[in-house]
Amino acid sequence: TISGCMDSTALNYNSEATKDDESCSYLPSQPMKILALHGGGGSAESLQSDSGIQDLMQALPGYDFYFPQTPESDGVWIRDAPGGKEEGTTDPDWANQSISYLDSYIVENGPFNAILGYSQGAAMSIIYLAHSDIVFDKVILMNGYLESAHQGLMHTIVDKSPFSEAALIFEGENDE
Repeated sequence: TISGCMDSTALNYNSEATKDDESCSYLPSQPMKILALHGGGGSAESLQSDSGIQDLMQALPGYDFYFPQTPESDGVWIRDAPGGKEEGTTDPDWANQSISYLDSYIVENGPFNAILGYSQGAAMSIIYLAHSDIVFDKVILMNGYLESAHQGLMHTIVDKSPFSEAALIFEGENDE
């Protein structure tokens, strides 16, 4: 009998071994990463400290959560139109500052297995998927909506649909 590591995924796999000696060694496993986008008017800190997110983080100990802060003022990912929120825009590049920021953030901190968006962060998640070549294994949308007043952004979303990512969409009992 030849003792050795019999797991072919191990660094020290011995193809001649006939008895496993429990000596297998592996590369350190990378934690799974979730990119979590806060809601409009919120902050990275407010989402991270939210009790529901804290519960989710505790329920997923094998995941590291990352909380970027929007580069736009007033804590929004997609700024209002010049004429006000109800006026909307037709510019497909209206969210480019946030998209560019997320591109850089992902290069510096990724790759990410999932993107999670809360409220306007959910809307930004969909916009980001439509404007980027980055693919996430999962998309988690919490209390989200589409930025339908911004027709340029919506046209890009429609043009890029359907998306290949599996999505979990969560809405609360009182959400419209």
